[in-house]
Amino acid sequence: IEMLNDRERTSRFLAAIRNTVRPGDIVVDIGTGTGVLAVAAARAGAKHVYAVEASGIADIAKMVFEANHVEDRITLIEGWSTQIDLPERADVLVSEIIDDEPFSERILEITLDARKRLLKPGARLIPGKVEAWALPVTVPSDRLSEYMFTQGDLANWRSWYEINFDPLVKISRERPASFYVKPVDARGWKYLSPPVLLAQVDLAAFSHTSLTVDAVGIATTSGELEGLMIFSEVELSLENHLSTHPGRASENSAWRNRVHILPAPFSVKPGDSFAVSYRYRASGDGCDVKVEPNAQSAVRRQPGF
Repeated sequence: IEMLNDRERTSRFLAAIRNTVRPGDIVVDIGTGTGVLAVAAARAGAKHVYAVEASGIADIAKMVFEANHVEDRITLIEGWSTQIDLPERADVLVSEIIDDEPFSERILEITLDARKRLLKPGARLIPGKVEAWALPVTVPSDRLSEYMFTQGDLANWRSWYEINFDPLVKISRERPASFYVKPVDARGWKYLSPPVLLAQVDLAAFSHTSLTVDAVGIATTSGELEGLMIFSEVELSLENHLSTHPGRASENSAWRNRVHILPAPFSVKPGDSFAVSYRYRASGDGCDVKVEPNAQSAVRRQPGF
């Protein structure tokens, strides 16, 4: 419901499909969900659409195809795209599998597998490019207190329960939390620098399913750097982009942005540099972020991105 109510997101995907799919194309839609994008591909003139869905919503997608009278040109395939085969290779890949943190729904692994096994050479992709960006922020105190143990908390609990909880402060610094926030709800937050580019991935050409990034940001305002907000920029087709930046995302964006709380916040003033390390691994616990003051000027990204 929330994704269909995100009118900008869905409408931009539909527009990209109309501009990309050509009459006679074979299309594969990975993660078809309710089937909305598969229906759009059929209406755009696709000869046939293979709609892949691993969850229980697949039954609903099939009913949506029938309700829109395109069931003769759409084949529903239940399962994970990395574990199924198609009777023919596709001209177009549609994959709305961009998560709140851009790569954590395994878009890299799934797209690379599709390019190798499911697509024709030179196939067109929707989306075509995905970027991950970081915003250094001062986290509002009411949000920070939901995820970090503070000395004030410990003092209250000691007085209420006569129990010493001092170890919790140490634990919260050694194992910092992260949380998700709707872009519209973060518009009033304090941003301490312009966005820092972490990764820019051409989905038709990349060759790695892991990211290693060391980037540098320069503070433009004074404040306490307490967290790093990750947001995405997505190119669906030429001049058709989606963003989860708090200042550009729609009011009804179904995406959330992940905020990584720093284990050791630090103060910055205009001109101060800071280093951002970002890691995404195809196996393991996904994304890892570190931020440190007094950065060097070098920026390193893993080859292939």
